Amino acid sequence: MMTQVYNGDLPYIFISYAHKDSDRVIPAIEAMQRKGYRVWYDCGVEAGTEWANNIAAHLHNCAAFAAFISDNSMASEHCLDEIAFAKKNLKPSLMIFLEENVTVPLGTDMNTARFQRMFFNRQTSVEAFVENLGTTPVFAPCIGEVSADTTPPIGTTPPEQPRPNKLPLIIGWAVAAIAVIVLSIVLFAGGSDNKPSDDPSDAATTTTAPADVQMSDNLMDCTFEMDGTVYKLPFDFSQLTDNGWAIIANDVTASTDIQALSYVVFSMEKNDRSIRVNAYNDTGNVLSVAESKISMIEVQAEEASGFRFTKDISPASSREDIIAAFGEPDKCDEKQNYELLTYTDKQYPQSSVTFKCYYEDNSLSIALKCTPDYRYTETNTAVPAYLADYRAPAALGDDLFSGTVLIEGVLYQLPAPLQVFLDNGWTLDTEFEYLVAGAVENVTLKKDGKKLSVNVKNFADYQTLPENCAAIALTFHDTARTEPELPGGIRFGMTLAEIEKALPASMERSDGEHATTFRYNAANDRGFTLTVSVRADGTVQTVYLNRTVWDYE
Repeated sequence: MMTQVYNGDLPYIFISYAHKDSDRVIPAIEAMQRKGYRVWYDCGVEAGTEWANNIAAHLHNCAAFAAFISDNSMASEHCLDEIAFAKKNLKPSLMIFLEENVTVPLGTDMNTARFQRMFFNRQTSVEAFVENLGTTPVFAPCIGEVSADTTPPIGTTPPEQPRPNKLPLIIGWAVAAIAVIVLSIVLFAGGSDNKPSDDPSDAATTTTAPADVQMSDNLMDCTFEMDGTVYKLPFDFSQLTDNGWAIIANDVTASTDIQALSYVVFSMEKNDRSIRVNAYNDTGNVLSVAESKISMIEVQAEEASGFRFTKDISPASSREDIIAAFGEPDKCDEKQNYELLTYTDKQYPQSSVTFKCYYEDNSLSIALKCTPDYRYTETNTAVPAYLADYRAPAALGDDLFSGTVLIEGVLYQLPAPLQVFLDNGWTLDTEFEYLVAGAVENVTLKKDGKKLSVNVKNFADYQTLPENCAAIALTFHDTARTEPELPGGIRFGMTLAEIEKALPASMERSDGEHATTFRYNAANDRGFTLTVSVRADGTVQTVYLNRTVWDYE
C-alpha cells in the first residue's frame, strides 16, 4: 500500500521506519494524515545514491522527526543513520516503540536519551495513538493547513469532485525528487507514431501546439494526443484555451491566483466533453491560472473521444493491453474494486507510472500527471509593504490567546516581522536563501548562546528573503535556554500545579506517559495555537505559540 506523502513548503514530520514493519506503520501514518498531520516518508524505493540524497534532503528540511522503533528498525543501518542524522541536526524527535523490550544499540540509546518516547503497542487503537500525539508539542507545527503541493494517493479524486458511476482505469503519475524546492517530480508518457484521428469531427477542429511535440513510445515522456493535437506535460494553460477548451468551474477563472509551487484543480469543457486538469504554478511568485502550466489531465471514458495515450493505449484499453504495451509491471497491488500496476523509472527510483484498473464494467478513464520542476525565479529583495503595519504590544496583558510574548525583555505579538527579532540582537541561522510566495519554513534564531525555533511565512506575492518574512510560530525548549513569559505569568520554572492554576479551562489537557500537555487550537481565531508541555517530574518542557493570520491595520 502507498499512502500520500507531503511535498510542500509547510512544516512536516519525517517518519523513519523499517519496511518490514509496513503492515503496522502505514496504518498509523494514514491515521496521522486523517488527523491533519503533514508527513513524509520513504515509500519503499530501493537504496542507492539518489535514494540516499533524497532521504537526507527531506530529513534535513523536516520540522520534526518520528522513528518507529522495533527490532527490525534497530537492525537496519538506514534507520540508525536517519536517527543519527536527526540527532546531529537537532531535530525535535519522538521515538515510537512498536513493541516491548526492543534491543537498542548502546550508541543509539545514548544519542536518543533526550528524545521523547511513546509506545505504539500500548495504544488501544491507531486513533488513540494519533490522539496521544497531541501531547507531543514538537509535532504542533506539522498539523493543520495542507499546501496544494501535497502529493495525493495515485488515482485519488478529491471528495468534492466525485467520480461518475462508470468506474475508471487511472493511469497515475510519477514522483521524482529533483530540486531543492520541489521535492517531487511526477512523470507520465505516451504514444506511438503521430496518426491522424479516426473521428471525422476532429478534422474540422483548429488546434495549436508546439510544432516539435511528437508522440513518444517512452512511458516517461508525458505525451498524449487529444483531438488530433499532441501535448507533452507540462504545457502552457493557453494551449487548451487556444484549442477551444473553456473553464467550467464555479470558483476558478483564468485570473484566479495560484500560490507558488502549488496548483488548483478544475474542469474544462469543449463540444459537450469535459476534462479535469491541474493548473500548476512552477515559479516562486504568485501567478494566475492563465499564466500557469497544465501538470495533470484526467479524461473519463464517456468523454474520451479523440484521446490517445502512448502505444495506442486509450480509455478503451484493458489490463491485458497495458501489459502487452509495457510488459509486466514492477509492482501489482490488488484492491477490492481495482488493481494498481506500477512501472518504475530505473534511472530515477522515485519515478513511477501507475495504472489503476477497475474491475467492474471494464469502463476506463485515464489520468496523467507531471509536476514541472521549479522554474528559476529571481528573488525580489524589496521589503514587503505589509510588514510596516506591525505594531509591537505596549504590555504583556492578561489575554493568553493574544499572541503576545515576552522574550529577553522585549515584547512581541505574533505574527511579527522577522526583522523585529533581528533588530533586537537575534541572528538568523538558516540555509534558506529565499522563501517562495506563501511558503512556511523553520529557521533558528541565536543570541548569546540561546536558541529560538521560528516558523516564518512569506505573506508577499513574490519570492523574497527570509528576513522579509513574518514569524508566525515560536517553539521554546527548556534545553535551548530561551525562556519566554506569556500573559498570566506563564513561564519555564513553573510546576504542574502552577500551570494548571494559570491556564484557562478552555485548554485541552492530555496526560501522556512522559508528559502532560495543554493545547488550545482555534483555527478561526487568527489561526491561534498554544501548547504547553510539562514533564512527568513537573517541570515545563516546551511552549509552542502560533498565530498564522496577518490582519494588522
